[in-house]
Amino acid sequence: MPSVAVPSDTAHVTAYGRSADSYGLYKPWDRTSGSIRLYVACFDPGGAPVKTPFFAAYTSAF
Repeated sequence: MPSVAVPSDTAHVTAYGRSADSYGLYKPWDRTSGSIRLYVACFDPGGAPVKTPFFAAYTSAF
């Protein structure tokens, strides 16, 4: 797919499953040579970091 990782672009992260954990991007994404790197952080309801499933979506315009 040509022209991936070019502005204007957007990324979103959301939880899936039955957990009460929360998710988000903890810093801006990196664009490098047509690829993208997302930085996702997941936390339990008490604020402790956890490893749990999530869904990430990214789109870019070209």
